[in-house]
Amino acid sequence: MQNKLFYFFALSLALTVPKYCAAETITIGKGSGVLWEGLPFNVTLSGAMTHASLGSAYGLMNIGNSNTKCMSSTDLTTIAGYKALQIAPGVGLIPRATGQATYTAYDGSTKSFTGTIGLPETRGGNSGELTSPNGYEWCLPPSMTSGGNFYSASGSRVVNITGTWVLVADGTQTSSNVAIPTMWASSFSVLRTGDRYQSISPASLDLRISTIECSVNTPTVINFGTVTRNLTANTELGIQTNSFNVTCTQKSSLVTANISVQFRPLTSLYEGSKNRLALAQGGGYITGEIPGVTDSGTCNANSGINFNNEAIKIGRMPMQFINTFNNQITWRLCSGGNALPSGAVSASTEMLVTFN
Repeated sequence: MQNKLFYFFALSLALTVPKYCAAETITIGKGSGVLWEGLPFNVTLSGAMTHASLGSAYGLMNIGNSNTKCMSSTDLTTIAGYKALQIAPGVGLIPRATGQATYTAYDGSTKSFTGTIGLPETRGGNSGELTSPNGYEWCLPPSMTSGGNFYSASGSRVVNITGTWVLVADGTQTSSNVAIPTMWASSFSVLRTGDRYQSISPASLDLRISTIECSVNTPTVINFGTVTRNLTANTELGIQTNSFNVTCTQKSSLVTANISVQFRPLTSLYEGSKNRLALAQGGGYITGEIPGVTDSGTCNANSGINFNNEAIKIGRMPMQFINTFNNQITWRLCSGGNALPSGAVSASTEMLVTFN
């Protein structure tokens, strides 16, 4: 049913270009800042600690280039304002990960904590009191104080780490091909027998640095104006269609590449659906559709643009200096039902133009 309550919606698109990944090769181009994000990982590490002591170099929840101890701070370089593992001049790798660790304390009680690693920062604990120990990075111990009689040596320990990889650059990168080192998710003990670790990057992964640079011509703020509030779930409240043109250029060392776009939710996914971007205020969502590229983005369908950072191919860049991909993009504002708020609402997504 409808009533006469009205509200306003604005969608902000943060555009960042260029980027993308394939199964075994990542291609980036010119530009600075975050240039690519992908290769999702999800690992669970479990088993007894085999020793009761806690050492600062042996975090319970970690990511790094070693499977024996936390990564040293000296292994990271500041690139475009980010602390990253340099894999080529001007190019660095960073995880964007979240994790949860549960372990058995020395007194037999069960303890747990959550945290983030890499982006936006490495921090965890109930009040954010856990950070990487001095001299280490991407490393979260359950306490900032080392010592004996901390763990139950034989008790349960379960650590889950999920995330994606991010490439950043400072704009000085030049055309080249380099190998990306194997990266690990780990949970360490002071004894090697208690270590648990798993590779979270392909065994053979290469980075191709090209001169490709892409720009996007589309409105970055979508204003649906005043719409009628409708409490029927999955009802379309407003619709906007705009041009969505991506122009890519390359100056030298010409290559061919698939051109794709990725959308990452800055608000959240509505009820876990990858095709529905939740309103920041809850009770409703946004869908997107690129006609001829994606499926329909109607409110009553779970299809259209993916907002979970999956790549959506819009075309292929030929071996030439410039090419434009002309499309349209349709945004829909949708009701979530009785929880739909009145008044101003908002949602936002970050878009990357990527290629491989």
